[in-house]
Amino acid sequence: MKRGPQQRGQTQWIVRDSTHIGGKPRIKGTRISLVFLLDMLSQGMTVDEIVTDYPSLDKRSVLGALQELKESFDGKTGRIPQLAGR
Repeated sequence: MKRGPQQRGQTQWIVRDSTHIGGKPRIKGTRISLVFLLDMLSQGMTVDEIVTDYPSLDKRSVLGALQELKESFDGKTGRIPQLAGR
């Protein structure tokens, strides 16, 4: 899944604002936080199971958010330097 270059901090799938779920990063158009998504995956749920259980999600948005999260990860420091909305 390749996308064109994005400016640092600009994302298509991950959003963050103080009016939704306490400002936690979430998948755009939903109230599903990235932490919740990662929890479901770590408990062994597949992406297909997640989108079946949470109809506000689709496979494209889940995979897109995971790709953005991966791309934002700084392997040198082990930190995620910036997610959307800061």
